Amino acid sequence: NFTVPKVIFPIFPEKFKKSVELLDAAIGKQAIKAFTGFITNDPKVMKKTKKLAIGDHYYSIRLGIHYRLIINYTPASQPIPEYVIHRKDLETTVKKLK
Repeated sequence: NFTVPKVIFPIFPEKFKKSVELLDAAIGKQAIKAFTGFITNDPKVMKKTKKLAIGDHYYSIRLGIHYRLIINYTPASQPIPEYVIHRKDLETTVKKLK
């Protein structure tokens, strides 16, 4: 388990905004709530968070049964939400991030 050690104000980059705009509004709202929960160490969100096997700085948060929020985070930097993807696209996205 891990925690985000300081107060962080959310930043939403363009690629994240574009990936959310393509989805149903309910999934987009879940993604924003999940990211906020990640940076505030919400136990419900942290329980749904997994470190991806592509290095020490990518995390996946489950959004329902079909979608995942990918976050780029190291303790020395600002957490950045990268994408909201369908779970079937997780392997392809992981390969792109390597």
